[in-house]
Amino acid sequence: MIKSEILRPGLLDGLSVCIESLEAVRHPQLPEHLEELGAELAERGDNGAGALVLDCSSWSAGHDEPGPDGAEPLLNLLDGVWSSVLALAVDGFIAGGRGGRIIFVAPAAGASALAAALENLARTLSVEWARHSITAVTLVPATDTDPEHLATLVAYLLSPAGAYFSGARLDLDSLRRPDG
Repeated sequence: MIKSEILRPGLLDGLSVCIESLEAVRHPQLPEHLEELGAELAERGDNGAGALVLDCSSWSAGHDEPGPDGAEPLLNLLDGVWSSVLALAVDGFIAGGRGGRIIFVAPAAGASALAAALENLARTLSVEWARHSITAVTLVPATDTDPEHLATLVAYLLSPAGAYFSGARLDLDSLRRPDG
């Protein structure tokens, strides 16, 4: 993990994070890095969690194209996203009166419909649930984003410094320096 004065052991002490993946694959380094910084991992349905990281990164770009099933696969995934968010936010973040963080991890380049839907959801939630101290952000990795760098960015967004971001789409492909 990239260590610095900002990302240091103990940074996420006391933060309970629920990491969910609506597909079979998720970034394996994410839980490990968050625990290194002091976060506790919460199980689905744990209303005491202070953050939700919803990993949709393994969604196939092929699902983005209308096929024989039309938009049904994408709509089914979005129903799952909304169910996960709603359950934790309403029963945990809002009912507990403590707020929370929601981070959507979209697929890398190619699944533009899902990335756009997650961006729209993050923007809408950031406005609608701001009064409940809930922030929402969408991360869109580049095709070659290192899982460790993605985990580092998620950790930063869960830290006190990351509370500034809400309703944003952080497109990692557009953050590249011109020299590569």
